[in-house]
Amino acid sequence: MIKIRKFTEKDAEEASRLIRRAVKEVNSEVYPEDVVKNLYDFFSSDHLVEMAKEDDLILAVEEKKILGTARLKQNRIQTVFVDPNYHRQGIGTALMNSLENLALKRGIQTIKLSAAINAIGFYKKLGYTDTKERFEDELGLVFIMKKPL
Repeated sequence: MIKIRKFTEKDAEEASRLIRRAVKEVNSEVYPEDVVKNLYDFFSSDHLVEMAKEDDLILAVEEKKILGTARLKQNRIQTVFVDPNYHRQGIGTALMNSLENLALKRGIQTIKLSAAINAIGFYKKLGYTDTKERFEDELGLVFIMKKPL
């Protein structure tokens, strides 16, 4: 049974490994090596701890194993990663629903995110629409998407 819970500092190493693995295995299919390296370096365990101090970083966990991550930073969802072995099992949707509900409780009416090329279809299924493309030096081409809550 998948449980959604808050990130704790004890989760940092395992969460970082999961994200870095997803970046190497999934993002490398659609992004150049320099973008993959930037993302890999960005998601260190120390940086996740710092993120969690400022934002709501949540995890999808099954029997103590971290299967996914997601973060709410003001009105933006970020850091959505699912273990590649667990794609298409509802984990990403559960993480998104949890953060959308949290945003609603805070009075946020529209949620935004920057979608990677290979994640656009997933977000569209959840009701997000793409508003524009943007090229970011560290992230490469992303699609700014939004959804009214």
